[in-house]
Amino acid sequence: MQPEYFEQYCDLKQRGLKQEARKLLLAFISSFQDLAEKTAWTKAYLHIWEKENAHKIRYELYEAVIFPALLHGYRQQELWGVKGLIQTAQNFYQAPQLWSQIDQKTDWTLLEEAQALAPDDESLRQQLISKNIRWFDFCQHEWPAGILYGQDGASIAECEEILKAVEKTKVLDCELIHQTFLDEFVDKVHMYQRQLLTKS
Repeated sequence: MQPEYFEQYCDLKQRGLKQEARKLLLAFISSFQDLAEKTAWTKAYLHIWEKENAHKIRYELYEAVIFPALLHGYRQQELWGVKGLIQTAQNFYQAPQLWSQIDQKTDWTLLEEAQALAPDDESLRQQLISKNIRWFDFCQHEWPAGILYGQDGASIAECEEILKAVEKTKVLDCELIHQTFLDEFVDKVHMYQRQLLTKS
């Protein structure tokens, strides 16, 4: 691995010299000897990138270096690999051939997997609670007209899926911060289910 190539790439890119920058990036990618080098560099780079978090990672770099390292970590059930995939979800969402290698899991599903791997990780717990609460809030957006699932009204089966997610969220919310909201939301889902059953 030749890290100086990457530094030179960043400098050329900043100066607007796109063609020269791309040559340096490809040279940097080619300089990796093995997966261990890719993993070591990816761990260091993502830590810096997360702080900046201003852009998607350049596709060539993600495909050839970062994703293989994250995929290996993910398959070994290493927390850093799962977290790295969550961080870079926008990259693999736009690359079907990469996304298919993790069974097209969403960052939400990966977050649940990360939280299961590290149940004492407070940051993961809070992220998952927040994501679920935002989903439930969207589901009730059209209330009292109905409960949404995606852009459409939820089916009875989808209501059950929502209710299971609520129960999981209640367990995560051990400080009971969201319990009132969750209880009221459950009541709405049950009312909507009864409406569906009456219509059928």
